[in-house]
Amino acid sequence: DDRNHDGISGRANRNVDGRIGRFGRKALVPTLREFNAGAFVAEQGVTNPAAPTEETIGGRPIPAGVDPVADPEINQDQLDRTNDFVRFLAP
Repeated sequence: DDRNHDGISGRANRNVDGRIGRFGRKALVPTLREFNAGAFVAEQGVTNPAAPTEETIGGRPIPAGVDPVADPEINQDQLDRTNDFVRFLAP
């Protein structure tokens, strides 16, 4: 709805549980913590307490014995420190 007819309109993207998204593509993720946890596992393949399951490869699980590190690969303290670091990057 472009109420003032300036050519700009939009709607907040809501998560499945109703929270408003703020981070990621199309503001899909509501919190920086969830965004970072998801990025660790999806972009780098690093499991963590908030995202403890490995991504699949083409819909198939990672073969046994390929990943020698026990899951989660980083602990909560490491995830918290990453969140602090990213928060401090803000201008």
